[in-house]
Amino acid sequence: MIEGLVSGQLVGCAEMREGKNETSYAVAKVKADTAGGESILVNAIAFSAETCKALLALDDGDVLTLVGNL
Repeated sequence: MIEGLVSGQLVGCAEMREGKNETSYAVAKVKADTAGGESILVNAIAFSAETCKALLALDDGDVLTLVGNL
């Protein structure tokens, strides 16, 4: 895996989901602009309880930066 940095705007609101073994995680979609001026949609998954809480506190259109494995 490679380490990545993505900045953009939250599309919709993040959602909590439950995986196997009753593990909780949050999913979110982020619209990020490329160097060429185009926009791409990035799907993000967070497993840390603190990170999930922070994502859930955001609203549609809020600006955020994500760092982690791609």
